[in-house]
Amino acid sequence: MQLETAFSNMLTLLFAGRLK
Repeated sequence: MQLETAFSNMLTLLFAGRLK
């Protein structure tokens, strides 16, 4: 299962959106 990867990706997207 690649749940950790998906979670990491989501967190990165959220972080990037917040930084913007």
